[in-house]
Amino acid sequence: MILGSVVHGAEALLMLLTYVAVVAVIASEKVDRLYVILAGALATIVLSQVLHFSSVPNLLRYIDLDVLGLIAAVSIISWFLADCGIVKLAASVLERLRSPVLVVQVLALISGLVSIFLENVSTVLLIAPTALAVCSRLGIDSVPTLILIAVASNMAGSATLVGDPPAAITASYLNLGFGDFIVYDGRPSMFFMTLIPMIVAIGTIPIYVRIAGKALRLNNAPTAGTEEPVRKGYILAVVTALTAKVVLLTFRKELGLSLSASALPPAIALLLAYGRGRFTRIMKEGIDLRLLAFLASMFIMVGGLSESGAIALVAEWFSASAGGSLAATAMLIVLVSVLVSAFVDNVPYVAAMLPAVVIVANSLSGGRTATISLAWALLIGATLGGNITYIGASANYAAVRILEGSGRRVTFARFVRIGLPFTAVSVGTALAMYYPLWLAP
Repeated sequence: MILGSVVHGAEALLMLLTYVAVVAVIASEKVDRLYVILAGALATIVLSQVLHFSSVPNLLRYIDLDVLGLIAAVSIISWFLADCGIVKLAASVLERLRSPVLVVQVLALISGLVSIFLENVSTVLLIAPTALAVCSRLGIDSVPTLILIAVASNMAGSATLVGDPPAAITASYLNLGFGDFIVYDGRPSMFFMTLIPMIVAIGTIPIYVRIAGKALRLNNAPTAGTEEPVRKGYILAVVTALTAKVVLLTFRKELGLSLSASALPPAIALLLAYGRGRFTRIMKEGIDLRLLAFLASMFIMVGGLSESGAIALVAEWFSASAGGSLAATAMLIVLVSVLVSAFVDNVPYVAAMLPAVVIVANSLSGGRTATISLAWALLIGATLGGNITYIGASANYAAVRILEGSGRRVTFARFVRIGLPFTAVSVGTALAMYYPLWLAP
C-alpha cells in the first residue's frame, strides 16, 4: 500500500528528497542557512509547477503572515523592554544567584511556565534580552542558555490549548475544551505530561554540564552592570503594553483577534509614545528580517510537502501499521512524531496527522477514549520532538538568530548536542506518565 503510494507519487518523493537535501546542507554548515532555505523554497515552487501538484499562490498561502506579524510585533516590544531598563533590573535580581547552572535553570523554568499561556516564539523573544544581560554580567555562556530557554518553551507549549498552535489545532479538531488539557475522563492530560517532563529535564542541567565536561561560565570576566537612572514612567508603560499583549493573546479567540492583531496594538502604542525620532533604529535593531525570511521559506517548503502528499504518506503508514494494539500504535506515533518533528515544523504535521489518528482509533474500536489517547501521543511526540534541531520549531531558530545577533554563532551540530539529551529526557518522562495513565489495561 505504502510502496504503491510512493511509486505513483513522484511529487511526494521528490519533495521529500528536496527537503532532506536542504536539511543536509544546513547541517553541513558550509553554506549560509538562509540561502539554503531560500533555494529550497524556490525549488519547491519550481517542482510544484513542473509536476503540477500545486500553484504558486497556493504555496504562498502557507506563509503564515499572522505568525510573522506576531514575531515582528513582539520583537518591537522586546526592544522597548531592553531600552527602558527593566531588563537590567531583572538581570540584577537574577545575578544574585551567582551559580551559572542555577541561573540557567531559573531562566529555563520561567520560559517554560510563560509558554503555557504564550506562543513559544513570543516567550523566547521576551525572555532573551534579560537572559543575554544576565549572561554578560555573570560571564555565562549565552549559547546553551538561550537554547535551553527555547527548548523549555517548546516542552510546555502543549500544556494548554492556548500555548502552542498544535494544541489549538488538536482542540479544535477534536472539540476539546481548556479543562480537557488538564484532566480528561478523570485522567491527567497534556498539562501534566508536558509540564512535569519539562521540570525534570531542567533538573538534569547540572548532570548534563558534568557529562559534557564544559562549564557554563566563560573564561572572560563578568562585565559590571552600568548604573543608569530608572525611568519609572517608561518602565510602567512598557510593562503595561506587555501585559496588554498577554491578555489579548490569552483571550484572542473570545475577542475574535488574530495573533498579530493581539500583539500589534501594544507595539504600535509604544512606537507612538516612545519611538519618535528612533523609528528607523527600532526597525533595524528590533526586527530580524533574516528570521522572518527563514520562517517564510520554511512555510513554503512545508506547504510543498503537504501539497505533494509527502506528509499524507506518513499518515497513511500509521493507518496501515495499526496492528490492533492501542499501546503499540501509540508508541509508534510518538516515535515517528519525534523523528519527523525534528526536521519538519510540527504545525502542518499535526494538522495532517489528526485525521489519520481518528481513523486508526476507530479501527481499534476504542471509541472516544482511544482517539484522545492517540491524540496525546501525537502531541507528545510533535511537541517534545521538535527540540532536537533548530529547524524543528520556530522558537529554536528564533533563539539561534538572537544569539547570532549578539555575536555568537550556533552550529547545527552544537544545537543537536544540547537539544537531543533534553529531548530524550523529556520524551522518556512523558512516556513514563503516559503509558500507565492512558494505555495500561
